[in-house]
Amino acid sequence: MDNDEESKAFELSLARQLVEHLEAGHGDRAAEVVRQLRIPYERELFEELGKLTRDLHEALNSFRGDSRLVELTRDEIPDAKERLDYVVTMTEQATHRTLNALDEGMPIAESLHARLLELTDTWNRFRQRELSVDEFREFARALDVFFAASGEETERLRSLMSEVMMAQDFQDLRGCRQK
Repeated sequence: MDNDEESKAFELSLARQLVEHLEAGHGDRAAEVVRQLRIPYERELFEELGKLTRDLHEALNSFRGDSRLVELTRDEIPDAKERLDYVVTMTEQATHRTLNALDEGMPIAESLHARLLELTDTWNRFRQRELSVDEFREFARALDVFFAASGEETERLRSLMSEVMMAQDFQDLRGCRQK
């Protein structure tokens, strides 16, 4: 048997003892078996922890000797913070402009949609020749009102959509500032 197989056999034996002690209600003996099971792992853990500590110590020493670190903290980090602040401010402004345009535009779009649905019902009745002359005259007046109002409302929606698009113009500037 090689060393690895012996180790596995020993651990299996300890595991069986642990089960026996637990079933028999021998808590102290079970705790001793658990202690024996963890000994090899604790040793390995401490060895790895020692390696990590040495690596960390070496990395910190190399940072102290790196003149580039001083330059980064003195020059580039404040500049990056300034650029990031600019991007955050521009993003916040664009968000407000976009949300304001949407807040104004949604009721206009909903109103146009609702009136269009009403007119569509009447239009379908007209196409099937189900309207009386008086209903047709009322429908024609409703269409005149709808066309007049929808021209103004769609122009306002177009303007609001342009505002949403213009609110995003900072992104071109942001790309230039980040470089």
